[in-house]
Amino acid sequence: MFCFADGQLLVCSLDQEAKAVPRRIDIPGNPSKLTYSDHLRCLIVSYSVAQVREMPLYLYRTACVEFVDPDTQSPLVSNNMNLVTQGLLPWRPHGVTGEKITCILDWMPYKDGNAYHLIAIGTSISLPHQPTTRQGRLMLIQASRDAIDPGKITCIDKHTQWFNDPVYAMTAYGDSLIIVSGKKFFTVSSRNSQTKWVRNITGVLPSPAVAITVQGGLIYVTTSRHSLLVYRIVNGDIVMHGSDPIARDGLSHNFLKANGFQSDLLFVSTRGGAIRMFTCLDQPGDLVPRPTANLPVSLIKLVRGCKPPAALTTTKTFYGFGINGSVYRLLCLDAKEWHLLRLLLNICLRDEAICPSLARRHRYRDAISQVENSEHIDGNILARLASRDSKYLDEVLMACNKSQFKDLTPDTVHMFFEAVQDVLGVYNNHTQAVFSWLRGMLHIEI
Repeated sequence: MFCFADGQLLVCSLDQEAKAVPRRIDIPGNPSKLTYSDHLRCLIVSYSVAQVREMPLYLYRTACVEFVDPDTQSPLVSNNMNLVTQGLLPWRPHGVTGEKITCILDWMPYKDGNAYHLIAIGTSISLPHQPTTRQGRLMLIQASRDAIDPGKITCIDKHTQWFNDPVYAMTAYGDSLIIVSGKKFFTVSSRNSQTKWVRNITGVLPSPAVAITVQGGLIYVTTSRHSLLVYRIVNGDIVMHGSDPIARDGLSHNFLKANGFQSDLLFVSTRGGAIRMFTCLDQPGDLVPRPTANLPVSLIKLVRGCKPPAALTTTKTFYGFGINGSVYRLLCLDAKEWHLLRLLLNICLRDEAICPSLARRHRYRDAISQVENSEHIDGNILARLASRDSKYLDEVLMACNKSQFKDLTPDTVHMFFEAVQDVLGVYNNHTQAVFSWLRGMLHIEI
């Protein structure tokens, strides 16, 4: 996994325990955006460089873009324009004073059976001492590897368009780009594009967008103050289709296409650590969220995973990047798996050795009722149980009706054994089978 922090690009792997980052790539600035290009087979990194101007004294930042080969992991060289002018360094996209790169899209449009590769870059401009009506920009860059030296990448500026408001989100729709600048939609396409857009888009956002996705003829937008909104493309126009009736501070979303008899799903993260799932997205009107997962930190980015645990029937894996630098893995469960894990979680919450932070007077009232009213299964608590052995769980189950587990009755234990049989199909050594299954589920593999 690649991530950035403190002027470095970090190359790391995920594990249950915190460890030192094994490899780092130095970046000559403060990184802000990161994406991978399948066409170029490299990472596209944006970063900003602080510079000081004298007379009068003023600190300003300049945004730059560079390409990183994840295999060589060579440190980046500062984008010095004097060296670029002399031909000693290749030209790279860069911003004007006070300009910040807000989004990068690696785009591969198809037209007349041919594929074209472009890199779309959205920016915002903030100059408190120099107010301007141009506060956002779109740059379309064509990049390719040098035919003589494949290790070098050359860039050409193909198109630049200015906007009155910052460009925070964009997405591709066929051979067109849908851009959100401020609270307005804009489209960028060639003259002979397959989609003929109207000049003035009807749809308007109630607050600026932070993420946008297109699937079919629907546009899903997560906004900074009004959570999720859905728009429909109709005859080259964008019109309102549905929305979350409760206004929340949106951060990110990820779309999961329908599989078999299951409808499309959209996962939305909002400020405060809530992760909600929406279904029936094609129905107009108010959207109804499914049960919510509440995390201790806000997830500023949601991405799809490619290797779900073999112990589960699900193929839906997500990774969420917390505002504090932590990474969470989110898994979708079927009804039987969720029921078994919920029983295990209830047992863990009743055990002071596994959950010592819960006050005893609140253990059986607040904690248990909170779990029973939530669909979220906390994997961190289950990991504490998995760190022990199956004999410990045997002792806990045998302690039913005792003072240590006064709410753990023989009926609950019998229900637990039935859930193990439904999920794992075993009728002997239930706890040993559960521990093997639980450890396989909690194991993280990239």
